[in-house]
Amino acid sequence: MIKYILITLAFGAFVFGTLEVDAAVMIRVRVHQSPSPVHIAGEGLKLTSGHPSDAHLLTLEPASKMDFRVTGQRWQVKVDGSPWTTVQAGRLTLLGTGSVRVGLRHLPARVDVVRTKRGVDLVANLPLESYLAGVLPAEMPTSWPIDALKAQAVAARSYALRLRQERRQRHFDVDASIIDQAYTFIPGHAHTSEGKRVLQALKDTKGEVLRDVQASQRIVKAYYSADCGCQSEDPKYVWGQSESMESVGDPTCRDRPTFLWTVNVRREDFKNMLLEVMGVPTATKLRTVHVASRTPSGRVHRVAISLRVDGAVQNKEISAQEFRRMLGFGRVRSTHFSIKWEGEKLHIAGQGRGHGVGLCQQGARSLSEQGMGYRDILKIFYPRATVKSA
Repeated sequence: MIKYILITLAFGAFVFGTLEVDAAVMIRVRVHQSPSPVHIAGEGLKLTSGHPSDAHLLTLEPASKMDFRVTGQRWQVKVDGSPWTTVQAGRLTLLGTGSVRVGLRHLPARVDVVRTKRGVDLVANLPLESYLAGVLPAEMPTSWPIDALKAQAVAARSYALRLRQERRQRHFDVDASIIDQAYTFIPGHAHTSEGKRVLQALKDTKGEVLRDVQASQRIVKAYYSADCGCQSEDPKYVWGQSESMESVGDPTCRDRPTFLWTVNVRREDFKNMLLEVMGVPTATKLRTVHVASRTPSGRVHRVAISLRVDGAVQNKEISAQEFRRMLGFGRVRSTHFSIKWEGEKLHIAGQGRGHGVGLCQQGARSLSEQGMGYRDILKIFYPRATVKSA
């Protein structure tokens, strides 16, 4: 237990330098998920378990490689290429004297190894501000103006704390990918010029979150996107609930170019996606695809797909988010798009990046370049919220 405490404190100091950390606010970050088995490398790796029959694992010599696989309700662990050892515990804790690595990705020095229905999750229990120090450079270029970084810090802190409240019964609070918000552990980042800007943004906004002025001051689940394409989206059209946000115009669009994108999909490829995602019969013929409805912000709400199955016409509708997921979020960059057929290709043309809800990062950048402070930036994109201490 002493080693665990020392490693945790050392990690906090290593990431933050002189930044004061409130150790009472911790957040569980799912830093990696994969099917079984999973291979982990690092320096001075040691394994602990809360199960009495696994106490012998505490005496293992420090290792540089560990493999984990799930067999039924048990773990099997391989240390530095040794034979597989069966372990009883539901979860294990892995400690390293340096960073822990999965492939080329660096992870914090302490992670819980959790068995799930889908395989293995690695979960780091981090001080909130330490976690945010890995979110900011993953979600926004650190070279951007400091008030844009501060606005991002408040939004990311609010989002994380709200998820922490909602997911008490789960084994993690936030996922380290775009499923929630991106997080990257960068060893030594605090000592770089970019890292110092991140720490300054966190220090200047320490403890600040967005609270809903109309809903008993609850913390806002402060969604944000890369580029709202001139008009942010009301979250009820994306997730079915308002979440203290509404559609607002981005006042910077008249002064900056909007990100434009196009995608072309062959008819046969689109049909194959339908076969895989929607489970339609192999003999299905694709008739038409068109926008069925739009939201007040101009984004696509529903997409209509007409099929011919065994001679009969079947009409289906899917949400714009489902349409993006099917074709790939990296291709259909937002729900602000149009559809038309060009011969045997489905041509999709759009603007903006991301779901468009909440803070527009490009808008925040432009506003901060014009001299606006982060609190005023946040007020534009979250008009129903106010910045207060957590």
